[in-house]
Amino acid sequence: MKKKISILLILVMVLSLLTFTACGKEEEKKEESVKLYKGPYDSYTLSDYVDLTDYSKYEYSKPVGTATDADVEKAVDELLLKYPNVTIIENGPVGLGDAVTISFDGVLEDGTTVNGMSSDKFDMVLGETSMIDGFTESIIGKNIGEVFAATMKFPDPYPNNMDLSGKGVTFTIKVLKKTVSEKAELTDEWVAKNTDLKTVAELKESLKKDLEKADYDEKLDQIKGEILQNILADSSVKELIKDKIAEETELYNKLFHAMAKAYNLEWKDFLEQYLEIAEDEYDLKVAETINQLVKGDMIAYALCQKEGITVPQSEIDNYCQYLLVYYGIDAKTFEEGMGLTPAEYMHYNGYEYQCYVSQALDKLAEKIIK
Repeated sequence: MKKKISILLILVMVLSLLTFTACGKEEEKKEESVKLYKGPYDSYTLSDYVDLTDYSKYEYSKPVGTATDADVEKAVDELLLKYPNVTIIENGPVGLGDAVTISFDGVLEDGTTVNGMSSDKFDMVLGETSMIDGFTESIIGKNIGEVFAATMKFPDPYPNNMDLSGKGVTFTIKVLKKTVSEKAELTDEWVAKNTDLKTVAELKESLKKDLEKADYDEKLDQIKGEILQNILADSSVKELIKDKIAEETELYNKLFHAMAKAYNLEWKDFLEQYLEIAEDEYDLKVAETINQLVKGDMIAYALCQKEGITVPQSEIDNYCQYLLVYYGIDAKTFEEGMGLTPAEYMHYNGYEYQCYVSQALDKLAEKIIK
């Protein structure tokens, strides 16, 4: 479960989309050879700072996963659309909305070309696949097999390659084929061809079980969320840890200043446009947010300490590496762009928190949900 951070409009950052859906299982951490990660509060005995509520008093009934016949039929329809009957058309014109395969070769006005301006086989849906202005329009109405030239300009600016911004280009394009997909008919033959099952009855029975399991998991997650919210509401913090407040404040200051730099804005303008606060309000607003954040973290990590939750170092290392691999950059470039190291960003976006708290809630669910 990802911790919630209420800080105005900070969630404009693209990287905040990057989270893993699961962390390492506790069973894997019991092996003596596993190196454990040092969490943000491992240096503190949080029972000295937090009065943790007696959560054994909570009572919840075990959820029941359900799926109606209508749910099953909807799932069947989705499968039929996912695995349609496909017909390849190799003659005639193509139009808006058609799924086509083309080849193209682009040449700039000066006779040069760059990577990405040519392809021997490119699949696109006319009017849906995003292309530069004039590209899709030049294809509509052409016949399959036809070769033609189309001249256009790259937009200015062109974020995909700023060097191409505003430049003229001529593409030689050939329409190779059109693919027509039609919803399949549900038969035993279709089931055997597209699934590991053999009959329609088996497919529907399998889908019903999957839907019931998904519904159960969703209801269970809702209960875990309620348990956590109750613990946060019913527990109290005797004293906020000042060092953690200072650490979180520094993290947010680094992040916000990096955002202002990335948007090429003066600090005052960034605060007004993106956080919707005046410069003289900034310190107070951040302090309020950080105090609430640290308070919630102290309670949550106190729960984790009480339940003996640990996280393998490899889990954290893998996520930090994932950030770099996903964007194809090194750690230095990441920090220059984000203002945070991969490890700092991992802490900021809640992945670290998730790794601990999700395990604690799994343990509590076994004890509390009857």
